[in-house]
Amino acid sequence: QKPMTATTTMMMPSMATDLEEEVEELPSMDPGSLLPLAQKALGANTGQSTLDTTSWSIAARMKARKHAFNQLAARKDKTLKFDTSQQYTFEFYQHLLDFGEEGLAIDMGQPIGKVGLSRALDGQPLKFMSAH
Repeated sequence: QKPMTATTTMMMPSMATDLEEEVEELPSMDPGSLLPLAQKALGANTGQSTLDTTSWSIAARMKARKHAFNQLAARKDKTLKFDTSQQYTFEFYQHLLDFGEEGLAIDMGQPIGKVGLSRALDGQPLKFMSAH
């Protein structure tokens, strides 16, 4: 089993039927949220309770989840594993990729702008993978 990462967003009770649905960052008190698992792994010996993110913005919830999983990754903690009986969603950062006529580029925003990937990829395909 592979360890969970910061891009894993939530457990899903069933598969979504619309791939264009907005990504949702569940509050930590929702049973589908992964933040309590990460917080438990981080604070297993300290007796800390789960942080309640119900009133937080989506961006703040994402930041809290990413921070917790990045801390686990930094300490090379492998206690959290993917469960093959669950369905997960992942961030893809598609809002940063531009598949325009000039070739694949990453939009870095102002002041950098778009950065072409063609040279870095050297003709190799950009891989997208999902595994079960």
